[in-house]
Amino acid sequence: MKDVSFPTKLYNLAYRITGNTLIAEKIALEALDNLAKQGLCAATDEVFQGAAREIVELTLTRYPYHISGHSEGKDTFPHLQEILNAMPVRERLTVVLRDICGFSCVQVAALMDTNKESIQQLLASARCKVCKTNRGDGSSG
Repeated sequence: MKDVSFPTKLYNLAYRITGNTLIAEKIALEALDNLAKQGLCAATDEVFQGAAREIVELTLTRYPYHISGHSEGKDTFPHLQEILNAMPVRERLTVVLRDICGFSCVQVAALMDTNKESIQQLLASARCKVCKTNRGDGSSG
């Protein structure tokens, strides 16, 4: 798989969470700007985790009403984005951070300011919705 740039990873994370290309770009740029203001320029796992926290906080505090219920723009995996968009925000954040970005449940819990057990419950619910949607035996929302 092709290695992508750090800003692209941040944009992809923001897009998977919001489903909106314009808001994802704003959030990713703001997170990058905040990292630069803190003097964090290296693309390390720790910096990415800090940027992911920033993206989660921006999404939940500044842009909660811009989270799309439909996919727009071009996407490599449009079916996945439609499934994600149908999930409640906290489920979507959990599955994106854990299953797409690869954070551990403990890391996701820290990013979302909750406990590991809550993350595991959200993750189970989200994965169940993905499975039902892929099988076609239930609605995704």
